[in-house]
Amino acid sequence: MDNGKHLNSYLPCLAFGTTAKEINKLKVSDKIQIGGYIRSRQYKKKTSEDDYNIEVTHELVVKEITILE
Repeated sequence: MDNGKHLNSYLPCLAFGTTAKEINKLKVSDKIQIGGYIRSRQYKKKTSEDDYNIEVTHELVVKEITILE
């Protein structure tokens, strides 16, 4: 909660190769367990024609997935 407002947070997940192909087959209601690592990186966000802000993002890189019953 920030200044009386509820904040929604999520951690974007990235997957590559065969792991991404496995995830692509899942349905929205499937229960899974994932393993991987959290990384942070910086990027430039354009705020006007000539101005940029440096932003930081955090994401989970998925290395393995287990489908739960």
